[in-house]
Amino acid sequence: MKKILIINGHPVKDRLSAKISKSYHEGALSSGAEVRQINVYDLPLEQYLRFDHYGKIPVGPDIKSVQADIAWADHIVFAHPVWWGSTPGMFKVFIDMVFESGFAFKYISGKPLPKKLLNGKTAHI
Repeated sequence: MKKILIINGHPVKDRLSAKISKSYHEGALSSGAEVRQINVYDLPLEQYLRFDHYGKIPVGPDIKSVQADIAWADHIVFAHPVWWGSTPGMFKVFIDMVFESGFAFKYISGKPLPKKLLNGKTAHI
């Protein structure tokens, strides 16, 4: 059974991204997949707005829970709006906190590129 994680990156509830996420969720369930969903607007991301990229950021249980769902998933779906040619600020904070060094990748001394730690997963945006 395929395990799918849907991440709704809109910072406001009940927007188009939520409708897209719901439709994808229903379709995935009907195909026999196991599905979980994360809504960025449900997470207390404001606490991570000010941090130092050069130091290790202590993430809370909310982010650890998201990372556990990502580790669980075979396929990840991101639904988010495009504002001014980019994603909403809270979704950027989400990405910075969740896909951190040691979880999504690991720097290796003497290597120009980090080691990928989420191999074998697929994704759609």
